[in-house]
Amino acid sequence: MINAGLTCQGPDYARHIQEVLDELGQIQQTPRLVTSPEDLEALEHEIRQRTDHLGSLLVGYHIQHALDSAALQAEQERLVSQWPQPLKNDGMVKAASWTHFLF
Repeated sequence: MINAGLTCQGPDYARHIQEVLDELGQIQQTPRLVTSPEDLEALEHEIRQRTDHLGSLLVGYHIQHALDSAALQAEQERLVSQWPQPLKNDGMVKAASWTHFLF
C-alpha cells in the first residue's frame, strides 16, 4: 500500500515514478471481480491513491527540475546582486517540500 505522504526523499524521482506506474500497470493487467459496492469503492480508492501519488511525484519532479535550472540560479544571483545590503551565506541546507492534492 502507498504511504499517503510523499515517500521520495531524494532526487530519485524517476525510480519512484516508475514504481507507481508499474503498480498501476499491474492493476490494469489483473482485472478484479467487483461484485459489490464495497469492492468497487475499495478498487476506486486503491487506484485513486496511486494516481494521486503519481501526480505528487510528477509535480515534485518538475519543481526539482526548475530549482536545479540555470535560469532559476541566474535569477537568484540577479536578486542577490540587487539587494540593498550584503546577505549572509549559510551554505547548502537540506530542505523538503510536500504536495497534497485535494479534489
